[in-house]
Amino acid sequence: MARNKIAVYVWIVDTIESHRHITLEELNRLWCNSSLSDGNPIPRRTFFNYRNAIEEMFNINIQCNRSTFEYYIENCNNEADSRMHHWLLDTFSMTGMLSNSKDLSGRIIVEDVPSAREHLPVVIQAMREDKRIVFDYHPYTRSQASKGVVICPYFVKIFKQLWYVIGHNVADGKIKTYSLDRMTNLNISSTSFKMPEGFEPQSFFKDCYGITINQNDPKDIALRVSHTQLVNRSINATLSRTTLTTLTTLFAVIILMVFGGGVILDFALIMFFGLVCGTFSSLLISTAFVKRWHKRSIQDKNEKATLKKA
Repeated sequence: MARNKIAVYVWIVDTIESHRHITLEELNRLWCNSSLSDGNPIPRRTFFNYRNAIEEMFNINIQCNRSTFEYYIENCNNEADSRMHHWLLDTFSMTGMLSNSKDLSGRIIVEDVPSAREHLPVVIQAMREDKRIVFDYHPYTRSQASKGVVICPYFVKIFKQLWYVIGHNVADGKIKTYSLDRMTNLNISSTSFKMPEGFEPQSFFKDCYGITINQNDPKDIALRVSHTQLVNRSINATLSRTTLTTLTTLFAVIILMVFGGGVILDFALIMFFGLVCGTFSSLLISTAFVKRWHKRSIQDKNEKATLKKA
């Protein structure tokens, strides 16, 4: 029953979010056609109870516009909270869908990933209480485990379905990342810690990918390509636009040639040949000219450099 309730909550949020604004009558019409309903609409009082449960469980506030009696989801000002809400909804939605598809279990292949159920609640509790954690760590790169690792857990992150805790290693004095599935003997220490002032988990991984961190300042990297690659990319980027513009204009010019009469026939013919020649020149002649000019400029520079050395 609880699982079905969660599926109902997810359905309500998804429906309101997809429609932006929706009345209860329209919501009930869609609800009666969904696979979760028994064909009966949701009573108003029950819908209000669902709103409160959704706000308590997902921290999503469903508001009502009193002038139009339309319901909408209040925008979340915090980007981190917004990502958390979407992740929770996706997780519950996928869980409910897979639970209702047990008859297709042989045709649904899921990835076998290490579970974080054992250690994640302990880490979350330590973060809530601002307590250090102590554990043994078994890294992928070494056969021997690191005993008695002590860190101040700053935040956790999920990446490729694996949970990681990022915190200040007391012994090394550095911020390090640890995978929860490689931990054993995890315990919460009685020693408290304070989060550094101005530390923001969102900006910690801003210039990084995944869970790999480089403490150095980010550097701008300029990639150099050959002139031929640059010309080809430019032609490909403008080819579709040039073709559409030319065909559209040619269509209008042909209409002038056929139905315009003898008065503007000469003008239409000039426009027709001008469009054909201009498009041909832009795509083929000018490209070859620019490439030849660039090659010649490089040869001139090399000749000047040779004369200076001589």
